[in-house]
Amino acid sequence: MIEAMYGMGVDTLKAARALEKVGFEPAQAEALVAAFGGSVAGGAATREDLRDLRSANREDNRALRGEVAVVRTELKEEIAEVRTELKEEIAEVRTELKEEIAELRSEMRAEFVAVRGEIAEVRKDMNAMKADIADLKTGLVKVRSGCHDDIKSLKAQMYGLLLAQATLIVGLVVGLQRLL
Repeated sequence: MIEAMYGMGVDTLKAARALEKVGFEPAQAEALVAAFGGSVAGGAATREDLRDLRSANREDNRALRGEVAVVRTELKEEIAEVRTELKEEIAEVRTELKEEIAELRSEMRAEFVAVRGEIAEVRKDMNAMKADIADLKTGLVKVRSGCHDDIKSLKAQMYGLLLAQATLIVGLVVGLQRLL
């Protein structure tokens, strides 16, 4: 009766008896087989269904492999394009950097030349200052020597004047004593 309901070759009687052997009541076993047997029987596939499925699966796999091959080819082409673009950009950046470095070197050389010129000027000024300082030292030595000579001369004159005044004072004192 259950077999007729589903129209499939499922042996529901055998399944119900197996359930009765393990302790199910006959009514429970039949209800259980009816509930699950219908879903199993309705979803069962035949050998022809499986062959058709395998064939469709193979066709799908072939189609997928073809698509994967196309995608791989496209990716390889895109990667090659990106590599080419990157190489070109890297070459451009290198060229720009080389140009900038050359400009900086040129500027630095010009700056070094200017700084060296300034250093030469400072050295000339320092040498001139050294010569001026040497002249000043020589002049100071002469002035000192002249001052020492003048001081000696003034001391001698002072001592002469003091001696003359002392002689005058002594003469006056002696003259005053005679008068007194």
